[in-house]
Parts: sequence; structure tokens; C-alpha cells
Amino acid sequence: MFKKLAIAILLTTTLGVAGCDWEYPLSAPEQGKRDEALVGFWRLKTANDNCVLSFTQAEKLPEDGRKFKEFDASHLPHVLISNFIDLNYPSQPGGEPGLCWAWTTVIDGVNYLNLQYREEPTVAQDQSVSIVKYQVEGEKLHWWKLSEKAMERMDKKLGQEYTATDLRGEILSAGETDWEKTTLTRLR
Repeated sequence: MFKKLAIAILLTTTLGVAGCDWEYPLSAPEQGKRDEALVGFWRLKTANDNCVLSFTQAEKLPEDGRKFKEFDASHLPHVLISNFIDLNYPSQPGGEPGLCWAWTTVIDGVNYLNLQYREEPTVAQDQSVSIVKYQVEGEKLHWWKLSEKAMERMDKKLGQEYTATDLRGEILSAGETDWEKTTLTRLR
């Protein structure tokens, strides 16, 4: 649990990825698509941020990294593995990497990325999932997270008990001003 919290804090403060973890993704991993345009390394370097976000095919995860209670290898062709490295605060040698499963849900032509901390990729409740909008445009990765104000409004409306359908409705009803944009550049 502490590792999930540490990853969420890092993603929130630098990339602005998270901010609020949801109990559900926008789609099940096997219904999502693996967007090969994301594969590679992406850099965010500003006066305050210095980090690298990478994506690779899930099949490249070593066998010993697939030890989950109920692992379903049929999910692997649908997901990527995402790794986040904050270069301002590098991890200790031998430390566990900040890995997430990542799969795309396309709704009305908009790409949403489901980022689930490295547990078994599933739609089961009690998961820790971040949802962002994104667009790959050449060597740029445009990345939108929900603003704090929008997340607070959604949390209040959803309450403690909500369903995947409720969450999907709230995410899709968010207006353009509810999303904050960050742009990363592909590393070669």
C-alpha cells in the first residue's frame, strides 16, 4: 500500500498524472487497446519537473514479474507496462520500480489511458487506477489530467460507493476546462 501511495504522489507532483485514484478503469484491459504510439521514452523537463515516463509491451515483463494471485496472461496483448522515473528524486539501487499497467480506452475518438498500479490488470473493485486523456502527435505526448477542482466535484458527486458506470459518466461529462495539459517529448 505504501508503494502505491509513493508512486501516486510522484505521478501527481511531477506529471500531474494522478491526483485521484479511482476504483475502476474506463474499460476492462481485455476490452482496451494497446496503443503502440506510446511505446518508448517520454521526457518532461521544466523548471520544476524532471522525469521520464516509459511504455513497453507487457509481454516483455519477465516471468517473475507476473506473479499475481490470479494472473491472466490473455490480458498481456492489450496492455503496456508504464514506468515512471523522477530524475529529481531517483530511486535507490535495488528499489522496486514504479510500474503500472497501461491500456487505452477510446471513446468518441478521444484516447483515455487507464494506469493501474502493478497488480493484476482487472476491472475488479479495490484497484488503484488513474485516468488521463492523451494524444500522441509526432514526437510530442500531450497529457491531460483532471484539475483538483474537477476531481473534488466528482468525488463529492460519486460519494464513497459508486460503480464503474457512474465513474465513466463523470469522466465523460468533464468539460475542456476541467482538464490540465502537460506535454512530454519523445527521447531518442
